[in-house]
Amino acid sequence: MSQDRVAALRSAFDAAFAEARGEMRDEGVAFLLFRLGSQPFAVKLAEVAALEPLGKVVPLPAAAAELLGLAAIKAQLVPVYALARLVGAPEGERSRWLLVCDRGDPIGLAFTAFDGYAKLPESALARAEGGARFVPAFATIGATRRGVIDTGSVVAAIRSQAKARSPSLTPGDPLRRSDDQ
Repeated sequence: MSQDRVAALRSAFDAAFAEARGEMRDEGVAFLLFRLGSQPFAVKLAEVAALEPLGKVVPLPAAAAELLGLAAIKAQLVPVYALARLVGAPEGERSRWLLVCDRGDPIGLAFTAFDGYAKLPESALARAEGGARFVPAFATIGATRRGVIDTGSVVAAIRSQAKARSPSLTPGDPLRRSDDQ
């Protein structure tokens, strides 16, 4: 992707956050468009804290299959998960982009290719009947039907699985961080 295209996409992304919420509601729902492997998907822009090129990811030993590792995003370590594995989509090419979700305690969701940005009326969404995991709806954008991923549900599932895998630390345990006590 050319530097001009990246700059234009970044500008459109930033401008969407600068708009007043009422203005966005009047014009429809804003979406980021991307691919997992060759399959087209979308997420609601309101569910995304940042969109970043995927840099170096340091793998973690004995991590869940979906957890690719840790990446430094704006001077903060962020766990990076393979979004294709989480939603059951074929992975295809290596991931090149990262959706950062949850500003307070960020989680990165890696994906293959960034396709752009679009606004649609809420009525353009169609409920998914028996669709893929975390894909409650579909949207047709141009001539392409895209699964709309619910990143809130994805993040909640990641946190739930991580909590189930981590050992329980009681107050006063020397391994427990002091801010947790």
